[in-house]
Amino acid sequence: MSPRQFRNPEFVGTVRDALAALVQLGTPLELDDFGTGYSSLAHLQNLPVAAIKLDRAFTREMESKESAQAVVRAAIDMAHALGKTVVAEGVESAGQLALLQRLGCDTIQGYHIGRPVPAEEFAVLLRSRAQTASVGRVGLEPTTKGL
Repeated sequence: MSPRQFRNPEFVGTVRDALAALVQLGTPLELDDFGTGYSSLAHLQNLPVAAIKLDRAFTREMESKESAQAVVRAAIDMAHALGKTVVAEGVESAGQLALLQRLGCDTIQGYHIGRPVPAEEFAVLLRSRAQTASVGRVGLEPTTKGL
């Protein structure tokens, strides 16, 4: 899909209907890379997304720029006001994690939690994490269930 297609009201309606059908089937939708590129505030209001994924461009600078913290705080507050959850992408340090916890972020993903693994290692990782899941939660859930 292109940005030009989203300017066509008929196309937007078709997409909205298709996404609503997916949601009715139990498929939660997330708006990826929120805050950059073509992700629009209108998408939050008009598309049936359950969550926004806050782009790593914001989490990367949270520890060094107050303006980045302000943007993250505003995005979290806005998403929550609309009944959406927030996934912070690109969390790579304990400092970023602590800031996100303080700001009320729901979920994180990034190297601070774990690096990508090949598919064949994933089942082993899930089993080992499931055995220790009840020990020492940090207050934020990773985006992949069981990690």
